[in-house]
Amino acid sequence: MFEQPMIPGKKAKSKVIVFGIGQFFHTLKDDLFETYDVVALMDNDEQKQGVLVNGAEVVHPGEIRNYAFDSVIITIILHQEQVVRQLLGLGVRKEKIVLAANFLMKNDEGNLYEYYIDDQSGISLRYTVTKGTIVPVEKNNFTFLVPSHDAVIASSLINSGAFSQKELDAFFGLAGTYFGARRGVFLDVGANIGTTSLAAAKNDHVSHVIAIEPSSDNFALLQCNIYLNKLHGKIRAIHAAASNSNDPVDLLLSPDSSGDHRVRNSAARAPDSKVERIVAVTIDDVAKDCADDVAFMWIDVQGYEYFVLRGAERLLSRFGKLAVQMEFWPYGLEETNTTELLCRFCKDHFSRYVDVREYLNVQGESVHSISEIDLLPTRYRDTYTDIFLIP
Repeated sequence: MFEQPMIPGKKAKSKVIVFGIGQFFHTLKDDLFETYDVVALMDNDEQKQGVLVNGAEVVHPGEIRNYAFDSVIITIILHQEQVVRQLLGLGVRKEKIVLAANFLMKNDEGNLYEYYIDDQSGISLRYTVTKGTIVPVEKNNFTFLVPSHDAVIASSLINSGAFSQKELDAFFGLAGTYFGARRGVFLDVGANIGTTSLAAAKNDHVSHVIAIEPSSDNFALLQCNIYLNKLHGKIRAIHAAASNSNDPVDLLLSPDSSGDHRVRNSAARAPDSKVERIVAVTIDDVAKDCADDVAFMWIDVQGYEYFVLRGAERLLSRFGKLAVQMEFWPYGLEETNTTELLCRFCKDHFSRYVDVREYLNVQGESVHSISEIDLLPTRYRDTYTDIFLIP
């Protein structure tokens, strides 16, 4: 679909023009000049034209015909489509235009997650199943790329700079109370675009984060956000659904919220549902090489929690070493027919739990016998809570 930029590590450097000399460019600048032969910089802002950056001059886009180049990398986030149309009007072939997000970040298969120009001259993410507008949000020392159509996560990040931060803070506080000041690996199961992973990576008790996310769209943005925040040395992202086996699963894609994609069987699908077939992994397999170091597990998988826990039984057998917090959403559990199964599993593996919503509302510890977990489906019939599980 387009000529792929040179992957870091190859001897010959691809010749590129970089369009856009703003904040996003300066985030990527060192990697751009190290990876590519930057023959020119371009910007529509006349005040920037004529400036030298790392020996390359910022020129007016109209001068593009004076340069030989392999691709144009656009390093602006807003008004991307207008710039694409501008370049097409200047005679640049569509396949030579790359919209940079985390073009240096490769996944385990060597694929590059990039913005690109699709066959309808729209903007898409490479290797994903849908397309949409991506907006940058900079809050609380983090930079996030967020799908603008997301009615939940985007608004939370824009308004407060975080998503589920109170619940995450409660988790680390409770972990300290019941498991001591232990430092170790944080498993983020259902990582979405990285809101929890990035926040956890900055916690002093977290040595490393393993982020597991099934949605291709979310995973691409997760990779972007890890890279943009310079956390690719501390967060390992896995594109898969956490389950109780390695059998592929179907992910039903929500049109409104990137955090509400659900692993479901065919009976739960609406006729017009968009579905993505996803590779599955077990937590025990993911953590087999670092099981002794795993100290935290955060689970938010829209009613699929029972299957995640079933795939983590070896890890859970390490009593007193693993702090676990998970969402408890009765409606989602009913969709997967696992309400009773989840409650029984928790009774078999834990002795108590903290209702985190109750804990936050009363500003005090609210510990329940695990036998009382049967009351939660009725108590939270029309909403949800998080529960912190105690061995």
